[in-house]
Amino acid sequence: MLIENVTFVSDRKQHSVYVNSEGIVECIDCRRKDGSIIDARGRLLIPPFINSHSHLGYAMTLGYGRKNETGTLLDAVQILREDVYPK
Repeated sequence: MLIENVTFVSDRKQHSVYVNSEGIVECIDCRRKDGSIIDARGRLLIPPFINSHSHLGYAMTLGYGRKNETGTLLDAVQILREDVYPK
């Protein structure tokens, strides 16, 4: 499958992406056409596993407690328990 006219988040330019039958990107801007062709019409393509949302719990506690230096969930819960919602 070839996806044409897709905008990359990295450079904000339009590219074409070829995805094989196993769902793996084989090449970028190679114009390979051995399956279906999809026109993305400039829509944005982002890397997988990006957390594109934030939880309300985070938004409601922003600015309270110390900074989570590690970025791990375990440390975030510990900070919430100790600093934001103490017993």
